[in-house]
Amino acid sequence: MPPAWPTRARSPKATRARCSSAAASSTRSTAIVNKDGKRSVKVIASGLYRPNGVAFKNGTLYIAELSKISKIDKIEDNLDNPAEADRDLRQSAEG
Repeated sequence: MPPAWPTRARSPKATRARCSSAAASSTRSTAIVNKDGKRSVKVIASGLYRPNGVAFKNGTLYIAELSKISKIDKIEDNLDNPAEADRDLRQSAEG
């Protein structure tokens, strides 16, 4: 894990993901998508606990939360209907 996760990340396909923990109600991660020259914002994960960083790797979006890491596989192929985030990857890595 990087020393400090960025709050914004860009995928190889130019999708931008972001999260914010500026307010207690910020419990989601969003994607900014460019399609036909127009930008739209899509919620890709909600119910997160104090999200504070995102990263893309091999088509998977990783979301750092206060005490855990979540991931969504093949996120760019499923922006209109993203899968539920796999939560707390720390436990599966430790186990």
